[in-house]
Amino acid sequence: MVKTVQLKDVIQFSPEKMQTLTMFKSKRLHTELACFEPGQAQKSSILPDQDRTYVILEGRSRFTVGRTTREYEAGTAIHVNAGQEHGVINIGEQKMVILIATSIPQKK
Repeated sequence: MVKTVQLKDVIQFSPEKMQTLTMFKSKRLHTELACFEPGQAQKSSILPDQDRTYVILEGRSRFTVGRTTREYEAGTAIHVNAGQEHGVINIGEQKMVILIATSIPQKK
């Protein structure tokens, strides 16, 4: 079975806080969109047993991964290994949309 989503139907913004919207979820992967107004951020966090890949679809960001901080624009993918502290902020004057794919820990 193939599942599809039209991104325009999922994208939502809020002036109060960044919006995180689930697109797909399976036993192995969680895929969502993060929608940021200018200046909004995803707090720094650590996922001890999950890898995460971010793909910037629209906007400009500042990512901090561990002790490294860099700025990225639309069209960039950033991979964060499990156990790495990371966070992101929209540094642009426009809205920002990021696709996030997160691995789901497998039971042993």
